[in-house]
Amino acid sequence: MKSHAAYTGKYDVDRAQTPDGIKITVHVDASSNQALVGTNRVFFARIDSDKLTVKSPAIVVPTTGLTSVVQLEFVKAD
Repeated sequence: MKSHAAYTGKYDVDRAQTPDGIKITVHVDASSNQALVGTNRVFFARIDSDKLTVKSPAIVVPTTGLTSVVQLEFVKAD
């Protein structure tokens, strides 16, 4: 891995369904990157059958100008 970020904090869930899923906002209390402390991290979660998808909003990377989205898919194994 070229980089990582670990953080913890309380979260809020907006149960209104969006095209990307349910909005989850984490209020960062502690982090391996001090720049994240005091910020809010937003993710969207969606469940389809036996698959959970967690997706970040699209952001523009300042150093490259490219758009970045992180998407994780978890599938229930038998």
